[in-house]
Amino acid sequence: MNILNLKLKSKTVGIEILVSSMLILISTIVLALVLIPFSIASEVSTLALIPYIILTFFALTISGLGIYIGIRYIKNKGFKRNKTFGTLLVVLGLGYFLYSIASYIFSNITGNIGGELQPIIAIFWAIMTIPLGLTLRNGCK
Repeated sequence: MNILNLKLKSKTVGIEILVSSMLILISTIVLALVLIPFSIASEVSTLALIPYIILTFFALTISGLGIYIGIRYIKNKGFKRNKTFGTLLVVLGLGYFLYSIASYIFSNITGNIGGELQPIIAIFWAIMTIPLGLTLRNGCK
């Protein structure tokens, strides 16, 4: 069976998207509450914090959108089928997951230790985008 032809139940997709969105939201809030005060206390320049703050707002936006989509699928009110966009979401979710795992392994092999949260965020992203892409591509049961 080809995974791109898989049909998922609407409530299952909604719960998967909702759980991963909530995990992204909670981890983003915890990281923001921990890292921003410590970096300000250690006299890090505000300009150095701008990329982190932008990524925090991006993660909050993505998780908010995921919560909305998850609740909509739980209520069994899916979106219109869009084969191209669904395939794009599946490819992006799988591609980002594989890229982040490969870069994490490569950085640890070369001795550049760090970025331990990147594979975790990639797992949440894959859990959120791949089922959504499959339901947009093939519809729901």
